Amino acid sequence: MTGRYDDIINRQRYITEDYPNMPLSIRAAQFSPFAALTGYDDYLREQERITDRRPEVSEDERERFDKVLSLVLSITDGRAVISVTFFLPDDKKSGGSIIEHSGIFKTADTQRRLIIFEDGTEIFAGDIINITVSPMSTT
Repeated sequence: MTGRYDDIINRQRYITEDYPNMPLSIRAAQFSPFAALTGYDDYLREQERITDRRPEVSEDERERFDKVLSLVLSITDGRAVISVTFFLPDDKKSGGSIIEHSGIFKTADTQRRLIIFEDGTEIFAGDIINITVSPMSTT
């Protein structure tokens, strides 16, 4: 029984001298998958990213924060360590994250309602969830 391609099955492949063989790495790239929708994978990753909701602060807590904030604003010699828990809104979607930051208090910008630390961190007073002040040790 003769096969359909018996006449060509054992022939040698024609090799031209005009065109060199393509490297396997380039040849393989022709068959690799491609992204039909550019940016779609990034979009899906962004949708999967979980953000926190802004916590509600009671009126009693807000009054306590205001007292502590007044105490912080009265510090002029930069001799206090402040620990602040605050809500950082997300740039890309609703919600955000709850962050804790501790550092040496530097100054406050009352116009923009910011607390500024010596390391340059600025925290908006309206985003503060909790704040504690402790004097620096002199050792």
